[in-house]
Formats: sequence, structure tokens, C-alpha cells
Amino acid sequence: MEWKELFDNVPVIQNEESKMIMEYDRFYDLVINNNKQSENDGDIDAFIGTANVIAAIRNRPFRIEERMKIKANWVKLTGKLKELYEAVKREDAEDGIIKKYEELSDFIKTSIQKEGASTPNAATLKLAASILRDYLSSIASESDLDDLLRFLKNNKLITEDEYTNVQREKNPFLKSHFLFLTIKEKYDEYEKDEKSESCHSLPWKILVFFRGKDFVEIESNLICNKNIILTGAPGTGKTHLAKKVAAFMITGNSDFENLSANDKAKFDKQCKFVQFHPSYDYTDFVEGLRPRLSQDQSAHNNIDSSHSTGSVTESQVNQSAVGSKRGSDNNYIVFDRMDGIFKSFCKDAINEKKLEIKNRESESETQIDNCQLEPFVFIIDEINRGEISKIFGELFFSIDPGYRGEKGKVDTQYQKLITDTNDPFKNGFYVPENVYVIGTMNDIDRSVESMDFAFRRRFAFYDVEASIDMLYTIKDIDIQTIKKLQEKMESLNKEIVKEKYGLSSAYQIGGAYFKKFENYSEKAQEKAFEALWNNHLKGLLYEYFRGLPKKEIDGYLKDLKEAYDK
Repeated sequence: MEWKELFDNVPVIQNEESKMIMEYDRFYDLVINNNKQSENDGDIDAFIGTANVIAAIRNRPFRIEERMKIKANWVKLTGKLKELYEAVKREDAEDGIIKKYEELSDFIKTSIQKEGASTPNAATLKLAASILRDYLSSIASESDLDDLLRFLKNNKLITEDEYTNVQREKNPFLKSHFLFLTIKEKYDEYEKDEKSESCHSLPWKILVFFRGKDFVEIESNLICNKNIILTGAPGTGKTHLAKKVAAFMITGNSDFENLSANDKAKFDKQCKFVQFHPSYDYTDFVEGLRPRLSQDQSAHNNIDSSHSTGSVTESQVNQSAVGSKRGSDNNYIVFDRMDGIFKSFCKDAINEKKLEIKNRESESETQIDNCQLEPFVFIIDEINRGEISKIFGELFFSIDPGYRGEKGKVDTQYQKLITDTNDPFKNGFYVPENVYVIGTMNDIDRSVESMDFAFRRRFAFYDVEASIDMLYTIKDIDIQTIKKLQEKMESLNKEIVKEKYGLSSAYQIGGAYFKKFENYSEKAQEKAFEALWNNHLKGLLYEYFRGLPKKEIDGYLKDLKEAYDK
């Protein structure tokens, strides 16, 4: 990819641009010009709280008790910010500027946070970026900075040496400055006649472009609602997108296929994936009885002891063949109550919270309640293909965002078989606050009609539209071929929604289908396009019209093929 092509695809001016600049100007007045608004706590909250447009959505916000300390130390804090600003304006040596930034960071660490806490780099950088919009990018989260650097390297917009050198510094301030300078230099060449100050926020817009606007909105909606279902046409990358969002929430890196060893271990622990199907049920998802072989005769002779041990015999489940023997091994079949995948996952999330509380024993209960717990993300692929009521059972209540935590506690179907006093669900099951659920489903699946309103009310829904973004992830294909593939995708999808077919935008075909072009990249271009149509697109389109007279289907497919061939 070339810089010009990138700038052509990234909108430089967006609707929120004027609002963002207005917010910057207001904070600039607060700090640099010592405007009287600095006496207004509301103005201070606007920049140290969670809701602002100063920088990336992944900023680590200051906690409540930290914000109180910031207000108490506001004069000293703004003094440190002003010193940093003046060092930049004087064009001091880089070491001198970094020293001022580190002084600001140390001040926050010693005066704002409790002793021994690590400096909140994102929040510190956010304050610095708010007064240095001609020096830093608006991205404050170090993980976001790393993501953008990685995207630029992978697309050969910066060299391997540039990437290695800036990463070696391990300083988010320097990374932000490098991105600002690099992108501004290229953008000034691109927009020779009109210089724009939007280079400050342009890195964030480029990051959104690489991730896709869906990524940003889905993560935001998931954090707010706890549960979300991604809907859309076939092949729009819903499952891939769900995994990217999960990886980003857990590790700060959305590239789940190329995580470091430590991040991969964390991702595997805090993200679970399951695909629903017609045979999936409550015993798989929540809890149920599972058979095993045992040589302990008491396990099948003593019904009372089976309740106390959490095991029941075959005779209790089916009044036949009490404790059946298995050949010469004399093994008996017994049934144990076993946690399903979701209940087990929720236990892991609770144990993580207990560990966090243990590590914060010196803090007040209020501080512990406000601590940011590690997110656990549960992905349910093809959620509509399962019989929802049979799978979730009484979890319809506790999975509701309004009843998360112990206030949403319910007795499960096998509650009385739980005898372990250390089991966090001994007195009832609930879904922890730090568990997030992402479901995916195709709009056009017939099974969608079986989802009742009680279930729909508990989930936010986000429509993932057919997008060309995925085409730019195809490997070893030149940009001209990708452009041609993009034209075919847009032409075919435009044809699909014509009134004569009776289809809606839910039937448009997503980039995942067109990405299969890479399977035929060794063929001549036209033969590869033909193979893509015959092996992947034609069959899907035929299913859309199944049930119609063959002659009518053939006519529709002919017209669609002509649109594809344009």
C-alpha cells in the first residue's frame, strides 16, 4: 500500500472534527492560558474522566479517588504540563523534553496514585497530547500506538528499521511523536496546497481504517451492554471480528493470530469460543450429568452418598441395570455433575476477581469496588442455530446486563448436587460483571425466526455490513488485482439489492467470500475470478432462490454473473 492510497481511503475531516478541536482549545485555555474556567470542576472532569474526545477510546481513565487527588493538586499538575509545553515550544533537545514528560509522569505517580502503583501511561500521555497537538498524535494508549506502528510496518509504509528503532525506545511519548511526524510529513506531500492541523487526529483515523469502523463501535457497545450479537450478511467477517475485539479487550492487541507467548496464554485463558448447533443443550453450556467408569461399588449402591459426592448412578437416571459391569474390568457406570463450558468460564472470571482483591488488600472497599477487573470474553458463533431456551434455561435472568453479579443469582437445575463449600456457585449461579458475551448470526438464516423477544432484549445488536476492508488483508496479490476484486464485489452487491430479486442488503455477500480469491492466486487472473464465481459465489446465490422455477433461477444467476463480470 502507498501513502497516497491510504490517505485517499481515510476521511481526513469528519463530523466530530470541529468538536474535537473545540475541546482541545478549551483544555489549552485551562492549562496554558490559566483561563478562569480552571476553577470549574466540571471542566477538569471533562479531561480526566472517561468520556471525552481528546484521544483513543482505550485510554486507561483515572479512578475516582485519583480524580479527587488531581483536583486537589490541579495547580501543581498544570504547572508540570506547562513546563512540558514550554520545552517543546523552545525546541529543547529531545532528552530535555523527555525529562519534562517523565517529571510529569513521576508527579502523577507520587501525588495522584497510591505508593507502588505504576504510572498510567495512557492517561498521562492523554494530558500531554491535549496541549501538544502539533507535536503528538491524539492516540494515548500505548497498545493503540503499537497497533498502528505494526499496521504501518506490515503495509510497508514504514521500514523494518524505523519500526524496530521506535519500539526499542519503549516510551509511548516518543512513539506518539514519531507517528505524528511521519504521518504529517507524508500528508503534507499528499495535500501540498492546503496544510491541515488534522494530522494530530489523523493517526487515530488511520488506526480506525485499518481495524475497520465496526471494530471500534462493537468494542464500545460491548463494554456498555455486556452482551452483543453481530448480525449481517454471509461472509462479512463477524466471527473474525468477534475474536479481534476479544483479543483487543484482553491483551490490547487485536491481532489474535500473532500474539506474543504471554498474550496468547492470557487470551486463551480469558476468551472461550463455542459454536451452537441443534444438538447443543443446557448440559453442555451450564451443567449436567456426565457418565464415567468407576470400580467403587458404593457409588451405585448408595443413592444418598451420590448426592453428597455429586455423583449419581445409572439406576437413578434410568431405572435399569443398576451399576452395570463392563466386561472383566468390573467397572460401574456412574454419573457426575459437571460444569458446562459457560459455568466453568464464569468461575475463572470470579477467581480472577478474587485474586485482584487479594492483591489490593490494603485498599478500601470502595477502591476495590472501583477497580478495573480483567475482561473475560465468551464468543458464541452461530448463536441462532441452537435452541436458545433449552441451552440457557434460567440463565435468561442472570445474563441480563441489569442483573450481573450476585444480585442476579439463580438456582440451577442441579443446584442440590453441589456440595463443595469452596464452589463460588454453591448457593446459586450468577454471571460476573467482568464477563462479556459476543454472539454471531447471519440475518438470512431461517433459524433467526425462532429467537424470542425475551432473548433479544438481553443483547445489543450490531449489523456488520459487507465491506471491502477484508480484501486488503489478502496476501501476495498486487493492489490492481485487489481493486478489480473490489469492483466486482461492489457491482455484484449492488445488483443483489435490485427490486426484481426481492432481496435486501442482508443478502449482500461479504468480503470473506471474495477473500477466497487468494486460493486461486496462482491461476491466470481471469481464470481465478471464474473459479471464485463457480466454487463460492454461484452456489450461495442459488440457495437464495431455491424453491423458484429453475428457468427463473437460471435467469437471475445469468444477470448476477453479468454484474460480477463488469
